[in-house]
Amino acid sequence: MQASGYAKMLNLKSNVFSLTVFALSGQINIAFGLLMALGSFFGGIAGSRMVILKGSKLVRPIFIIVVGASILLMIKTRYFS
Repeated sequence: MQASGYAKMLNLKSNVFSLTVFALSGQINIAFGLLMALGSFFGGIAGSRMVILKGSKLVRPIFIIVVGASILLMIKTRYFS
């Protein structure tokens, strides 16, 4: 449990540092960032409700499909673009 807390704190520090560096160099798209934050927020709510209502029988296949699609997209982008 303590290691998880340290990892989260280190992640927060690196995110704040990265955000500062990118902000100072003018490389932040605020509108896109807010859109991504909203998607993450509502996706988290929808996902947690789905797990509570349907259990892992529904969530696991969806997770595998999304991960598989992400892998295929990375392969397509890397080797066929």
